[in-house]
Amino acid sequence: MRNWYVKLNKQAQVESNIPVEPEVAPAVDMSAKPKRATQGEKKQWHNAIEQAIGTSSYFEQIPLGPMMEALKQFGVTTVQEDGTDWSGLFIGGAECGDPKASSQNAKLELARNGELVNAELYMTWCKMPSGSYEVVWYIT
Repeated sequence: MRNWYVKLNKQAQVESNIPVEPEVAPAVDMSAKPKRATQGEKKQWHNAIEQAIGTSSYFEQIPLGPMMEALKQFGVTTVQEDGTDWSGLFIGGAECGDPKASSQNAKLELARNGELVNAELYMTWCKMPSGSYEVVWYIT
């Protein structure tokens, strides 16, 4: 289904003199069997994140940027379903205790040095009456 759209889109770009961007190959092969990440490695990644964001569970905003930066020192990145670097938004400002808050979670797949690993960064969040976010996270 995607091929006819790409072909039609390229034809339209050529006819209108719009430069055609080459298709970018995914950074990570999501069909490959994940490489094994040891419990020790996962603990290192956890500790690096904890060092970057602290041990508190309360934040003015969800600290995803510092978490991702902490993982980069080990060659670890978060990836999307298509194998490219993760990008997105975390939506949901339900207050803690509200049943709607139970759906505010994210499971981000991890890759190390361009290869999928058997680990994920899992997070949940809810908004406190003070306006801060309570964020619970762990690496599986």
